[in-house]
Amino acid sequence: YTAALAEAEGLGDVVDTVATMVLPAYGATGMLVSLMEAGRLRLAGHFGYDERAVDMLAVLALDGATPISRVLRTSQPLFLPSRQAYLGLFPHLLETVDASRKHAWAFLPLTVSGRTLGSLTISFTEEHDFPPDEQSLLVGLSGLIAQTLARARLRESERTLSSELQAHLLPRANGYTSRWPITA
Repeated sequence: YTAALAEAEGLGDVVDTVATMVLPAYGATGMLVSLMEAGRLRLAGHFGYDERAVDMLAVLALDGATPISRVLRTSQPLFLPSRQAYLGLFPHLLETVDASRKHAWAFLPLTVSGRTLGSLTISFTEEHDFPPDEQSLLVGLSGLIAQTLARARLRESERTLSSELQAHLLPRANGYTSRWPITA
């Protein structure tokens, strides 16, 4: 799946690749990609969650007491192998946990060059222990996804800049007249 992620052009490609190639390898059934944009947290991509859960998860506060905000503040992964473990740390999120229909979670920072772009959540419909080797693989995966997302953002910025430059520098087809007439 590393080759597929390397070829990903945008967030949709990343979500599709992780959903079809990575989640099955771990027995996971859900994924959330939350990104920091202009100082706010935005649910940017998801898989395996119904609409009610997505609506609830899309409005989580950056500074709130949630697993995602904790991961963003600390830049450290958080592995919750059961609903009991989740609710032990975040009892006020019972409704969110129920809506998710999940029973285990890996919350992973998306970090590139020391800068946290957001959070990746990998979730399971059954309780799931996270042995140390699997934790290491998931952390490595989050780093690869963060690099892919950073590269996709850079490409998008380059495309936007190129379009804007072309719009300002190229002659307009309608009504353009040059100050320097072309003579043969």
